[in-house]
Amino acid sequence: MRRASILIFSFSFALPGCGGDTGREDSDTATTFGTGPTTSATVGTVDPSAGPATETGDGDGDGDGDGDGDGDGDGDGDGDGDGDIDPCADIDCSGHGTCVEQAGEPNCACDEGYVAMGLECIECPVVSGNLNVDIPMVTVQPQFTVNGSVLNNIFGDGLVDLVSGPAGSVRLGDVAGDPEPVPMIPGTFDLSYDVLNDEVGIPDNNNTIFATNITVDSSAPLPVDVPMVTRSGALTVNGQVPNVFGDGLLYYVDTTTGGRLRIGDVTTGSYSIEIIPGTYDIVYDVLNDEDGIPNNNNAVIASNVVISDSGTSDIDVPMVTRSGSLSVNGQVPGVFGDGYLYFVNPTSGDKLFLGDVDSGTYSVEIIPGTYDIVYDVLNDEDGLPDNNNAVIATGVAITESGSADYDVPMVTRSGQLTVNGQVPGVFGDGYLYYVNQATGDRVFIGDVDSGSYSLEIIPGTYDILYDVLNDEDGLPDNNNAIIATGVAITESGTTDIDVPMVTRTGMLTVNGQVPGVFGDGNLYYVNLASNDRVLIGDVDSGTYAIEIIPGTYDIIYDVLNDEVGLPDNNNAVIATGVVITESGAANIDVPMVTVSGQVTINGQAPSNDGDGSLYFYSDSGDFVLFASTAAPNYSAELVPGTYSISYGAVNFGPEIPRNKGAQLGCVQIQ
Repeated sequence: MRRASILIFSFSFALPGCGGDTGREDSDTATTFGTGPTTSATVGTVDPSAGPATETGDGDGDGDGDGDGDGDGDGDGDGDGDGDIDPCADIDCSGHGTCVEQAGEPNCACDEGYVAMGLECIECPVVSGNLNVDIPMVTVQPQFTVNGSVLNNIFGDGLVDLVSGPAGSVRLGDVAGDPEPVPMIPGTFDLSYDVLNDEVGIPDNNNTIFATNITVDSSAPLPVDVPMVTRSGALTVNGQVPNVFGDGLLYYVDTTTGGRLRIGDVTTGSYSIEIIPGTYDIVYDVLNDEDGIPNNNNAVIASNVVISDSGTSDIDVPMVTRSGSLSVNGQVPGVFGDGYLYFVNPTSGDKLFLGDVDSGTYSVEIIPGTYDIVYDVLNDEDGLPDNNNAVIATGVAITESGSADYDVPMVTRSGQLTVNGQVPGVFGDGYLYYVNQATGDRVFIGDVDSGSYSLEIIPGTYDILYDVLNDEDGLPDNNNAIIATGVAITESGTTDIDVPMVTRTGMLTVNGQVPGVFGDGNLYYVNLASNDRVLIGDVDSGTYAIEIIPGTYDIIYDVLNDEVGLPDNNNAVIATGVVITESGAANIDVPMVTVSGQVTINGQAPSNDGDGSLYFYSDSGDFVLFASTAAPNYSAELVPGTYSISYGAVNFGPEIPRNKGAQLGCVQIQ
């Protein structure tokens, strides 16, 4: 077996968040992950030169701060009028992958043999048999200041971390404490601040980025200045201080990280806070509801508020009163169940309780905005729909006080339940559901071994999902299998539902042999789209027999109890796109190779004072704990494939890097 070398990462990036210069080595030397140029780090502060903050809600409740809230297309869809921006624009993933948007952020889906490092796809050298890993390390001495001054006699705790880069995250220390030297893997990071115990003199922020693109590549002092300004002003609802005993809390929410800073309670009438300059949304959240304050939870009343300097700004929460009747099919249900209605903002997650339909009426105080109306049954009774989280209306614009009646439509459906055309004569539980994948609405249809169903449901389009609870012969072993899609329910009537099932059997082996071990290496058929998962069997049993719904699956290997002779992987994909259409036999073999080597830090044997773990990671979420600095000579059995190598500190020591989630490089293990 030949020895392989891994490319050296400098962690000095040409672009923010991108991987560093790489080069493939073909010599028979040990794998090395080196350090970059020996230049000192410089930490910047947030520029406080932007204009004054604007903090009064616009009253439209749409969270864009523009005051129109009408979605009429006169802007770009996000309220700034400058045209929507493609987050993947100009990102080519090094020509070895495709940029994909995930939650509004660009990510690289890389070609085979490459892994994403920042927004680049890095080539992974081929390794067979031997893999030595050298962990680069520098030691920095944090020097904390707030607004340029060292803190004295402050008993609060404001924690500072290096975050966001391929080198993971590193806790630097407490701005109010006496910082100690920090051993770490070099890289390019953002600086994050998180208050633990608030005191006057330190910012009140939680999880706020205050500086970006900080390159740390040498052992040197690390000056860190946390900027802070003071903001104060009046808090009101419709221009008045509420004279109530409820709690209506306001927060500044970091638009990048989602970190929250409590402004104050609107019932107190004023606020004074210490905050890191930046861009925030203002969010209202009722804690204890009383008449005179809005009932909203997580309502955005202003967005993209720029805070750049100390000063005053009053914050007013707009509120209107809405009332009306509640009914089901035009009637007030005469039942003792609970069918709740909510106003929901799908963007912010704001959810306001409207009322119970069996009460017949509602009256709420609400922040103006655009909402969906959602129905959720709590205690089901005849006469109420069985839905959970059903959207019965969208885009309901609330701009002023007034009345509106809301009716929940309902139909009755019934029919036969079978498996392969027969009612299973078993004592297991194979449940069927109508599911709306977009909203998460889920309606229990029935247990297939009961043979029939009758339910009350809100008209709509649903998928039908099967989920085994207690498996018995004669029932499919699937969990979360979709057996029908796009089922339109418009009126009362009957529909029979049949669950298809086939039987599959075969041999289970590792490298062609049945492992003679007592460990547990489980195999699964998995449908990633629906998250359906079917246990095939334990490879050391040597055989399997399952009942399964026909479909297309991946085969996943997952070790439960590791023993020599079994791969150490968790969630390794060993086959994709396996089509199952009929009963039959298929043998499944799990490939396995052994990789061994030594872990060093800066070319030296690691110290015994402290501990850090090393992992192989794959895009499927598979991981293998293969070595640690406390046990640097390792041997690992794993499924061949392309892996990132990740490091995470477990126990701190003076000569062990304190990074968590540091990406060291990648390999193709054959």
